[in-house]
Amino acid sequence: MPAGQESMRLNPALGQTFRTNRADDVLPLSRPMLGTDGRLHTQLSVSKGTVVVINIASSNRRKDVWGDDAEEFNPGRWLNNGLTVPLEKTPGMVYGSILNFLAGNRTCPGWRIAVLELQTFICDIIEGFRILPVPGDVVVREFHGVSIPKVDGRPVRGW
Repeated sequence: MPAGQESMRLNPALGQTFRTNRADDVLPLSRPMLGTDGRLHTQLSVSKGTVVVINIASSNRRKDVWGDDAEEFNPGRWLNNGLTVPLEKTPGMVYGSILNFLAGNRTCPGWRIAVLELQTFICDIIEGFRILPVPGDVVVREFHGVSIPKVDGRPVRGW
């Protein structure tokens, strides 16, 4: 379901999450980073108690992973054996090189069920409805914790 995968990549349900470091640690970087001091860094020191922001929405739109069209809706990127992004660019991610379910040993344990539910939902919608945009409406997506799309200029509905 390439359209579903691409929708998840561009519109994660959780735009960002936070973690608090429980001990002093050193994090290896996936690629070197130029610091404000002009030096190239390959790791990052993180002190105990530091709050780390994991920006899922930005990670899913990285041009070094997804290419110059990373901001564009392009379901075709998922048609080459399920993924056109080499997995070595995104180690530890469990589903199609997107960070929606986090990664590594803190991956969401229910990610497979969530993907199956999304696929089932998409099939049900496509089978039973004809979906058309409302002329003149502009959908605005804001990332403040959990993402809820809304029509620009209208109050949020469905709460």
